[in-house]
Amino acid sequence: MKSSTLLCSFLLLAELTAGYLFDRDFSLLKKENQGYVKFRGERKSKQTVRKSNSQSKKVTNNFDMVHTGYLYTLNITIGSNKEPVVVQVDTGSADFWIIGSNNSWCSWTSEGQGKYTEDTSRGSLHDCSLYGTFDSSKSDTWVNTGEPLDIVYVDGTGANCTLGTDNIIIDGLEIDDCYIAVSDEASENYGVLGIGPVNLEVTARNADPFVYSNLPLTMKNQGLISKNTYSIYLDEFTDTNTAAILFGGIDHNKYVGDLGLLPIASANEKIDVTLNSISISNGTGKKYTFASGAATALLDTGTGKTLLPTEVVRALSSYVGRDDGSNVMANCDDIADVDLTFEFLGHEVTVPLLGFVQGKTGDECILGIQDSDTIILGDTFLSGAYFVADLEANQVALAVANLDSVDENIEPIVDTIPSATTAPNYSSSQTASSLSAITASSSSLLSHSSNDTISAVKLVKSMYFV
Repeated sequence: MKSSTLLCSFLLLAELTAGYLFDRDFSLLKKENQGYVKFRGERKSKQTVRKSNSQSKKVTNNFDMVHTGYLYTLNITIGSNKEPVVVQVDTGSADFWIIGSNNSWCSWTSEGQGKYTEDTSRGSLHDCSLYGTFDSSKSDTWVNTGEPLDIVYVDGTGANCTLGTDNIIIDGLEIDDCYIAVSDEASENYGVLGIGPVNLEVTARNADPFVYSNLPLTMKNQGLISKNTYSIYLDEFTDTNTAAILFGGIDHNKYVGDLGLLPIASANEKIDVTLNSISISNGTGKKYTFASGAATALLDTGTGKTLLPTEVVRALSSYVGRDDGSNVMANCDDIADVDLTFEFLGHEVTVPLLGFVQGKTGDECILGIQDSDTIILGDTFLSGAYFVADLEANQVALAVANLDSVDENIEPIVDTIPSATTAPNYSSSQTASSLSAITASSSSLLSHSSNDTISAVKLVKSMYFV
């Protein structure tokens, strides 16, 4: 899902698309049936704002200008008129919607889309030329289904859309008859490419439910990928520029250690897994568990921060620094060797705390961790993890990301996730509605002796992310 944060843009460019091989300028060379679709990331320095979608019942995150990160976007050309748009890639939603050319929230001048303006009667208008718009009346291939797709945001903003189908092109690869929602009433200046399970689609929750094939499922149905799967490697806090989203395949060079196989807790609804504990280590070989229990955690590229229960955030703050009321603050030197270990049904994923840094003020680092009623492992967690989703088997595989990866070892996913090993406490019967939680207390990491035993704090039970 989208969340409110200030982010640098991250531009996904197709390097190898379903067996279409491209040269360095992405010109089409030849077609080979590889069975997967890969998009490799290039980082662009830009700030933008993303707001929280009420479909997830998440709090709206209000950041100040010191926070930075990456906005994961994809360049797509739409329709017979071949209009380019830029959309955010989001594992926490399932709908593909774009800004229409008649969007009333866009700022306009006599020359067309113009400079950012203010309208005090309704809030801020947007320069929609930044990410592009689509005029469906100029596309001969556009088919209007008439199905409404209305998205409402927590702060009262949102998008009212009409669903239709059209052809899209991604760096030379045309995908026909894709479902696309066009919004002429949206308070954002860019659209969203949701790649979550189809039952997460807004139209699936209408009074008269309508479930359609979103982009990943369309790629499978058209034979571009063998199975409705994808793997994600963000690596957003290093300078390697090697982040990638790979549809229908897995890159074994993008992770280290065990690739742990987990059941999706809310099968066919969203991509969430069972989180059992969070531990911290400070480079001395000692590891302290400051949160434990059992709760569902959403894996979401559309959320810039990691959202945890208030008590867990407070406990972490006491370990690494302080909580200033809205952010977890830590001395940057003190966290240079600090890691967080997330345990999922006995499978552990350890990520550097430096990967959670989203800004700096003086000697203090601002961590991309915020309190919330729900648990969402957003970009700050996923930047240090490798994440594979199998939406047909309702399974996820997680591993520690290989932050030094340069080469590739891509394998199509045709059956089960290759090389994934079942988590020690794997249970497909443990769903979101059957989870429990426990409570206890914690104290400061910096004051612990080596013999201290740290009690657990509460992982709040979370049953819904819709």
